[in-house]
Parts: sequence; C-alpha cells; structure tokens
Amino acid sequence: MIDIELLTNTAHRILVADLELRRNVLSSMHSNALRILVKTMADYAASAGRGRKAVALPTGMGKTSAVVAFILALEELGYVAPVAVATSKVEALCILKRELIERGVPEALVGLKHRVLGASLPSTGDEDRRYMLVTHSRVNRGADYELFGRHQGRDRALMIWDETLLRSEAVSIDVRTLRAASGALSAYLVPTKPELSAAAGYLAECLEPIESAMDRLREQGDPDATGAQVTLPERADLELSSIARAISSCSMPKPYADAVRNLFDVSQGPWKGAYAHAAGAQATVREVVHEWFEQQLIETVMSAQALKSTGKWSMQELESLWSESALTAAVLPRWHIDQSIKRNLGMRLGSLKQAA
Repeated sequence: MIDIELLTNTAHRILVADLELRRNVLSSMHSNALRILVKTMADYAASAGRGRKAVALPTGMGKTSAVVAFILALEELGYVAPVAVATSKVEALCILKRELIERGVPEALVGLKHRVLGASLPSTGDEDRRYMLVTHSRVNRGADYELFGRHQGRDRALMIWDETLLRSEAVSIDVRTLRAASGALSAYLVPTKPELSAAAGYLAECLEPIESAMDRLREQGDPDATGAQVTLPERADLELSSIARAISSCSMPKPYADAVRNLFDVSQGPWKGAYAHAAGAQATVREVVHEWFEQQLIETVMSAQALKSTGKWSMQELESLWSESALTAAVLPRWHIDQSIKRNLGMRLGSLKQAA
C-alpha cells in the first residue's frame, strides 16, 4: 500500500535538496509547484490518478530532476511502482539512467531501449524492467508497447513524458464561444438539413458535461491547478464529418475574433507544411500567424476609431468599418503579412533555405 503523502514528502525533500545543492534558490511558489508535480506522480503510483495530466513548468525549473527524485523516493520507501520515462533524445535517457544507478537504484531495475550505435550506454533490449526509459518517437509509433506500457503482464503505474512531447497537439476552446454557437445554431434549423439538428444536439450534449465541470470548479475551487477532466459523448467519424460540414455551410455568425479564425487556419496551412521538418513547429506557426493577423486587425479598428474625431463619419458608417465582412477584407491582402510571418518564423525556427 503506497502512502501518497509520505511518497510526496519524500520525493519533494530529495528534489529540493538536489536543486539547492546546485545553488538554486527556490521561492515558495516554485517549491509548491514542484510539490504538485511529485504529488501528481505519487497519485498515479498509488492508482489514485487516471488519464493524462500536464504540468506547465518552464525549462530549468526541475522537471527532469523531479523524475529522478520520485524514483529515488520509491526506492527509499520500498514501494514497487513500475514507471516508464520518455524523452526526445537517447543521450538524455543515458544521463538519466547513469544518475539513477549512481544514486543507488539497482542497474537491474533500469531498462533502456534504443537503436543508436553511438549512444553512451547500450540498450537493454526487450528486458522487462521496473523503470523503463524510451524515446518519444518509440512511444509515438507504438513500438514495444508491452515494454514501456506494461510490466510483468500488468499496466505500468505511470508514464512520464519529459519535456513537451505533445506540445503541438493541445487545443484551446472558449466555453463562451461554444455557448454562443449553440444559441445561434438553433436559428438555422430547417427540415431539409437534418445534419444541423444533429449538430445542435451533439453540441448540447457536449456542453452539458463541460458546464457541469465548470460549475464544480467554481464551487470547489482548483487548489492544485489540475483543472477538471471531461468525457465528451462519442460519435462515429462519419457522423462527426457530416456535422462539421453542416456547421460550415450554415453561415452562422461569430464574434469578431471567430470571424477570421478560419482564415487564420487556412493561412497557417502553407507555413505548417513548410516547417514540417522542425520539431514542435505547429504551435509556433499558429502563434506567429495569429500575432501578425491580429496586428493587422488592431490597426484597422484603431484607424477606424480615429476617424471619429474628423466629424465626417456617422456612427453607423464607423461601425461598418469593423463589421465582420470589413475586418475580413482588411486581412485579405496577404503579401506584406506573409513577408513578416516568413521573417519571424525564420528567426524562431530557422531559414527555409537552410532546411532545404
């Protein structure tokens, strides 16, 4: 039986001591964030945690050190909890394994699977060990799942994704926008388009668990900053595709930011393809494209507002300048924006000429 509090305290003690030994001075906020991190690991080790959780700590804040401290705490307390760790580079795994062994973890318990001939430590092959170290790419391919996903025929207690394995796969959805979409969609329901009724029904079904989760967070708070897990209703891929097409075809009005979102996505397409070679490029491309189109829209609205002082434009005429269609038209000329995006992405992700 794993004592979550004891495991958390032990791992946190080891982690803080390690960081302070390297001359780091931890603020109370930093220390608390690290406690939440090891507490999350402890929850999984004790089978009290489920699903996927992300801990947003910047580089250098102690995430990798927390992995070492957590495994050392398991060993110190004599707890048996099979753990897998995935990083992007084989050599990072070699460094991790060496540190664990140097600090007393038996080598026979630490597995390392790779195919890099020049690595500083050899692969342990298909040996099933309590602590399994693998690369992100191996996990993404699903290769050797029995090795990193299971131990001695049972699911591992915890898989730790070090760094930012799923950075480009995160999606943010504004609940207020979903509510507005649900209300607006009802105005477009017609007997000749049953797909719209299905879309309205599915959106309502999705909103119900989301709203319930939001209510719980408002009532109970979120002291550990872990959010709330929501399970959305399932639909067949074919039905979801039909629903998506129906929503796209009904010309449903959206807030100004949403009015140009499709244009943003279309604009990102070529840049995402151009930088497909760069790891994690999609998130950066989205950020840069949004930034430059947002800048164009802000300038348009501010310039329109400045016309008020001339006295030559009525309020109705001014409002037409920041209407949905006017703002869309403002970002249609793309050459100068594309040049700015290209220059910014080149600085952040590297030159396309160099990549070629």
